[in-house]
Amino acid sequence: MHVALLALALQLHAPALSAAPQRPSERTPADSARDLNRARSAQASFERSRRAHLPYGDSGGGRCDVRLGRYCWWYDEHVPNFPPEEAAIVERRNELIAQLDLAASHYPGDDWLAGMRVHYRVDGHHLTAADSMARECRATTW
Repeated sequence: MHVALLALALQLHAPALSAAPQRPSERTPADSARDLNRARSAQASFERSRRAHLPYGDSGGGRCDVRLGRYCWWYDEHVPNFPPEEAAIVERRNELIAQLDLAASHYPGDDWLAGMRVHYRVDGHHLTAADSMARECRATTW
């Protein structure tokens, strides 16, 4: 009986042993899901970090059209004078952009990656780079 089970096991594994190994440049659906989840996780981590670095306290006595917790939204014709962004957030955004670019090099047609690559360049005031990303977009044509 053991010999029969051994023979059956070898027959079942023979096709897998003779299959050509997959080249590293080929991406499988599992690779895609893993890589895109990693990119989404990096984006979520960046946003949590940015929220954690927001100044805490009142809005400084200005008017609020809408207040939600410690956040204040208003409409004004004049651009508000925001404090400069912390260096740690700038660095984290640059790291996120690098991760998004790497993922997009493997999945250039992914809509979410294309959008995030443009969004975070605009968010970081890199408007020329954002325009370049939008122009070379290979995702869904909008």
